[in-house]
Amino acid sequence: MTVATRSAAIIDLRDHFEATADPGDPEAVALAFASAAAEVEAARGGTIYVPPGEWLLAGAGDDREPVVRLATPGTRLLGAGMRATRLRLAPGENRAVVGVKAPGVTLERLTVRGNLDAPPPRGSPHGITMRGDPTFFTISDVVVESVCGYGIFVRAVRDDPGLFTHVMLRNVVIDGCGNDGIDFKVVRKATRKARYRSPGPRAYLRSVSVRDHSVRKPLPGGQAGERGIDVRGQLHMHGIEILAVKAGTARTKGALGVAFRPHGDSNHGRNGGWSTLENYFISLRPPPDDEGRRGWGISAAKSIATSVIVANGTILEI
Repeated sequence: MTVATRSAAIIDLRDHFEATADPGDPEAVALAFASAAAEVEAARGGTIYVPPGEWLLAGAGDDREPVVRLATPGTRLLGAGMRATRLRLAPGENRAVVGVKAPGVTLERLTVRGNLDAPPPRGSPHGITMRGDPTFFTISDVVVESVCGYGIFVRAVRDDPGLFTHVMLRNVVIDGCGNDGIDFKVVRKATRKARYRSPGPRAYLRSVSVRDHSVRKPLPGGQAGERGIDVRGQLHMHGIEILAVKAGTARTKGALGVAFRPHGDSNHGRNGGWSTLENYFISLRPPPDDEGRRGWGISAAKSIATSVIVANGTILEI
């Protein structure tokens, strides 16, 4: 597959407000992002620069698409620094903050903040979602925090052996999310129960930290907590921290640090075999009482255990 070369155009988000740029007006900010994305599409690629500050986001209409949509190959969303530029989801909003639907997209130097402190009545909006064909995709120097759903959610709907080739997450921090910190899935368009010919995600994770995932799970009466990194496909992970893995109760299992999924796992894609995890640190919270259940550091099914490499790491109960 050929990815369009990134254009030299640098588009300042402030130039796409109808009046004076107001970071606190969520609908105006969303419209400015849509206008900037349209200019990138016309230029067949380019950089959307988001200046320092907190930019409040809310969608318009009844659709549930992410507020910031990056659907042009070769798009770069660039902030002024990991903590300097903050994209924040408005209270009660039920949409993902950033959505990617094109190859060759880069997210750099910014914070994506959800609304875990003021969630919608229904739904669990994610931080960053990647759907369709997000190959040659990079997230670098990015913080994802306080989201109701997944911190980063990667799902494909194409049955293509090249899915997620060269996906790179580098220097990424996820701090507080309702479900998985990073979740990989493969789902076919035709039917969720069809056989998967794709090998699943192929991604590289380096210097990634996940803290306080599974905040909203397990639900009362639920079976278990969620995962810091949910591995399906071929992932190579180096320098990984999963901190404060949640413990369970007498009736619920705790959360997981890193889970390598077995072959044919539910309807979400292929297994996590032929993956590697090196130079890792996982800390587990103690159970709330004597009857509580401790969470797990690493889980790998017997069917794929011999094809997974785990080396040079520590699992510690804090």
